[in-house]
Amino acid sequence: MLIKRRAALWARNAGIGPKLV
Repeated sequence: MLIKRRAALWARNAGIGPKLV
């Protein structure tokens, strides 16, 4: 889903990474 990809991108931007997602 686009939302999942957007969340991953947001996390990466925040510096947390897609680990939490």
